[in-house]
Amino acid sequence: MNKGANAEMKGKIALLVLSIIMSIYAIEIVLSYNVKSNNGNILAKLAREQGIRYDSRHRAHVWMDLRNKGIDAYPLYSPYDNMELSETDILPLGFVSDKTIISCNESGEFVIYKTDEHGFNNPEGLYNRENTDYVLIGDSFAQGACVKREENIAGRLTTAGLRVLNLGMLNSGPPKELAILKEYGESSKPKIVFWLFYEGNDYEGLAFEKSSAIYMKYLDRAFSRDLISKQKLIDDTLIKHLETEFSGLTEERIKQFEERNNENNQRIFSISLSSLKLPMLRKRIGLFNEECSFKSDPLLKDIFYEANRTVQEWGGQIVFVYLPSYYRYAEKINQCKKRFLDGGRDEVLAIIKDLQIPVIDIQSSFDSHPDPLSFFPYRLYGHYNAEGYKFVAEQIEKYLSDNSHDSGGAE
Repeated sequence: MNKGANAEMKGKIALLVLSIIMSIYAIEIVLSYNVKSNNGNILAKLAREQGIRYDSRHRAHVWMDLRNKGIDAYPLYSPYDNMELSETDILPLGFVSDKTIISCNESGEFVIYKTDEHGFNNPEGLYNRENTDYVLIGDSFAQGACVKREENIAGRLTTAGLRVLNLGMLNSGPPKELAILKEYGESSKPKIVFWLFYEGNDYEGLAFEKSSAIYMKYLDRAFSRDLISKQKLIDDTLIKHLETEFSGLTEERIKQFEERNNENNQRIFSISLSSLKLPMLRKRIGLFNEECSFKSDPLLKDIFYEANRTVQEWGGQIVFVYLPSYYRYAEKINQCKKRFLDGGRDEVLAIIKDLQIPVIDIQSSFDSHPDPLSFFPYRLYGHYNAEGYKFVAEQIEKYLSDNSHDSGGAE
């Protein structure tokens, strides 16, 4: 090969290498081009395109409209996460009892329901052995966020003839869920407690709640604050806090909230010198990134051990229900997210297996479905939609049928 040809070949190789490097950094730039979107605005747009009427009011507007009609309503949220409570104060685990509650809107309309006598999403009169065979424990997915009561998991099971008490509560992690089980589940001594574990944020709930000395006391076998008999005090505590929070809510403040949400729609570059190390691309493919690795917490086993002991002591059984996250199906090529979720799944299922607790693996059922994204609102991030909750309820019914449990009524 003569010198001219050799130089031409080197030039082509250099150009190829440069093209590859530029392509790699172009991918990094695209991945760094974050769309900070207001999910509500996107849902409203998709609903309009499908001819579905979408209530685009801020939840505060719904609250003000109901109050103006003389309805004693409150928006559903977790005030106790922001309340300054000492170890001697009453810790609210449910919400305000016997009140109209404004839940979320992911389908097109705000879900409004009335809480039961302890602030949970049930009709009244279920906190006894005569009316309850099964209890649901979990976070907002157990609670049935963003769908009507008859469309959530407990509602579907009730329609199928099961006697179910729903003790799901939004923003709950395993420590708070253990507390709810011991304070409110034992009154009905159910045959089965279905513990719904949502992989999307239950680990975050654990990390947050374990810093609470009050929650940690529920790991003690004998600890209880008898909250089920103190509802008047709990209501007074919550209402005082809620009225303080919402009393100053004016149209101007609501407008500020909406403007803040609109700002989140802006597309922004998050490029810096650190981008030279390709952090977004490396994260997407799961390469050399600590965020991709799940870090186990020994406390998780302690919580499920105590929960299992508590339920067995009254003659019941825990069944662990594993709920998959939206991100398993929306970001299949995100190896970092997949590695993290799989690591957490392996950890928690190993704990449950070691404790000999039966498992209903909803993720495997979702994986076998031809279109699991159809179980989320408009195929976007959110809670399960009505069809998603129905699908989960059907898997629970199948478990009961396969394991020869009756479909309702006292034994």
